[in-house]
Amino acid sequence: MEALRSQLSLRARRLVVKVGSGVLSAGSERLDLRTIRRLARELAGLKAEGREILLVSSGAILAGSERLALKARPASIELKQAAAAVGQSRLMRAWEEAFDKEGLAVAQVLLTREDLRDRRRYLNARNTASALLRLGVVPVINENDTVAVEEIRFGDNDVLSALAASLVGADLLVLLTDQDGLYDRDPRGDDRARLIPVVGSEKVQASTGRAGPRGTGGMESKVSAARMASSAGI
Repeated sequence: MEALRSQLSLRARRLVVKVGSGVLSAGSERLDLRTIRRLARELAGLKAEGREILLVSSGAILAGSERLALKARPASIELKQAAAAVGQSRLMRAWEEAFDKEGLAVAQVLLTREDLRDRRRYLNARNTASALLRLGVVPVINENDTVAVEEIRFGDNDVLSALAASLVGADLLVLLTDQDGLYDRDPRGDDRARLIPVVGSEKVQASTGRAGPRGTGGMESKVSAARMASSAGI
C-alpha cells in the first residue's frame, strides 16, 4: 500500500487538496489557526518540490458562525448564506497569513455549480486557475455559499474538489479528513470497523456514516468524489 501511495505521489505534479471544516476546526467550534498554519507549511513544502497546488477549503460558515456567536451550525439556507458572508473573509485572511509566512500568495476562487455547467464560465474558471498556477499563486477554492441556493449547490466541497480537479486536469486529488481512512463501517460507533487501505477496481460496499457536527459531506461524499475523479483519469 505504501509503495503504491509513494508511486502515485511522486508522479503527481498538479494536486488538488481538499480540507473540510472538521479538520480546520480540530474538533472545536472555530477555525484552528495552528492547523491552518501546519497545512500551509506542508503544502508549501510540496510547492518547493515543483508541484502545483490548488486548495479546496471549507470553513466559511464555521468562521462566520463563530463571529456571529451562533450556538449551533446554521440550518436554514438564509442563515448559512449570512454566516458564509461573514466568515469567508475571515477564512481567507487565515489562509493568507499562513501562506504569507511561507512566502506564497493565495487567491480566492468562489464557484457555484452553475459556473461549471455553463461552457463559457467553465472555460473562464479554468483559464483563471491556470494563470494563477503559472504565477506561483495557491488558489483557495470554496463554494460561493453566499449566493448558492439548493438548486445550484454542489452539496459539499468533496464534490466541488472532484470537479475542480477535473477542471484543471489535476494528477491527484487528496481529501483530508479527521478519520484514518475508509472503513467498512462507521468506526465512531462500531469497534468491528475495518480500515480499507486500497480500493481497486472491485466494488466496495462501505457503511460510511454521517458527517461530523461541523461538516456536511461525511465519508459517503468522499467515496462519490473519488469515483468522480477516477472516472476523469485522476
